[in-house]
Amino acid sequence: MSASASIAADASNRGDYELAAKHAARAATSEDGRLIYSAHDTMTNLGLYTGDLDATRRHAAELVALGDPSARVAGLLSLVLAFVYSGQLAEADDALDLLEREQPLAPTNEAWVAYGFGEVFAATGRTDDAIEQFDRVVRLGTSVGSSLVVSVAQVSSLAVRARTGDIGEAMAAFVPVLTQYRRSRSFTHAATGLRNLIELLVRAAHYEPAMVLLGGLSSPDVKATYGIESEYLDKARETATRHIGPTAVSSLIQQGSCHSVTWAIDHAIDVLTEIGAPS
Repeated sequence: MSASASIAADASNRGDYELAAKHAARAATSEDGRLIYSAHDTMTNLGLYTGDLDATRRHAAELVALGDPSARVAGLLSLVLAFVYSGQLAEADDALDLLEREQPLAPTNEAWVAYGFGEVFAATGRTDDAIEQFDRVVRLGTSVGSSLVVSVAQVSSLAVRARTGDIGEAMAAFVPVLTQYRRSRSFTHAATGLRNLIELLVRAAHYEPAMVLLGGLSSPDVKATYGIESEYLDKARETATRHIGPTAVSSLIQQGSCHSVTWAIDHAIDVLTEIGAPS
């Protein structure tokens, strides 16, 4: 059972969702509360990654019911994110209120609470507040070696900076994050980061590399996109089409689609280096 929980978490991070679901379901039948926690935590994440937000809510409720402080934080945070991703911002605020009451907390759990605030602030247009919260997450997580919470906060911070921040600073921020994802094979988070980079490249009028990356993320092996993330990508493609034409856009997407997500990460780093983003 312990092996199944570990395999599920790792597979989820790498983007192998079928394997992750299989082993998480097996771990959930354990009598060990730690393995049950890990299993439901993985399944809430799978729902968030694939757009099955009802499943996320179900497994989040299971986490809260466990009563363990870390499980409660994970469950309530998953509810916050499910509401944010479905555009139910009033409900997200209510869940965030419950999450904020989980005090006092260990640094990692405190970081996850701050991450929830950052996501709600980002969704409601409070970009400076969102970046402040994500930076706080990185500080807290780094102080205790919690690499996962640091990783997801970096992705979310990049998303905000890509849409609203200084273009040069945002490009510089992408390089070390993508490099780390490549090294750790964190392809789920890398796919999100690359989609944020596509938006940034379009903002900077680098339409060709943006559309190649869009094609590189079209493989069925790559995490699906939905909701607001999908809408942002549609707008990026529309903008590129207006500037370089539909034929060029289609050709560039086709060019990128012949490659893997690892190629897309390497290509993105190469593009940023050529543009001049410092590493």
